[in-house]
Amino acid sequence: MRGVRGAAVLAAAALLTSCAGTVAGTAQPASVARPPASTQPQGPDPCSLLTPADANKLELAPEPEFTAGDKDQLLPPFCQWEPADPDSDHDPVGVGLSEDLAIEEYFASREPAEILELGGLQWGRYESTFGDTICNLAVKLDDFAFVVIAGGHLDGEEKACELPKAAAPLVASQLSG
Repeated sequence: MRGVRGAAVLAAAALLTSCAGTVAGTAQPASVARPPASTQPQGPDPCSLLTPADANKLELAPEPEFTAGDKDQLLPPFCQWEPADPDSDHDPVGVGLSEDLAIEEYFASREPAEILELGGLQWGRYESTFGDTICNLAVKLDDFAFVVIAGGHLDGEEKACELPKAAAPLVASQLSG
């Protein structure tokens, strides 16, 4: 990955160098300023489904990173919490909340591999196309609404599902309120 980034930086530098030249005059700021892209949810807020205290219980960083959804790509809005310990073997935990996408579309009509009772809700564990090192738990809220919790671990399904299973009751408590 670093090699790709390095190549991109070198290509950009070469492009800018080839266009370099001196122009007479005084530099002026652009007349149209664009507002910065929102880093906060504009619709469903998956970040509200785990509180900072919940994240601490799970040994995750208290502040998640929000990613806007893209219905055309079948992606709900998502928040991702990194492990608090940078040396953790666990992948980040992601929580997605959809209010305009059917769970059947998201999982390409696959049935859950198992149903788990967590936090008073029936969560399906869906197998990942990336193998058993990724764990996907999801609960259907209605025809076009669901929550998904994703996590991972290189040691396989049991370890991969540890954090999503621990997070599910905490997330469920936010849904019932």
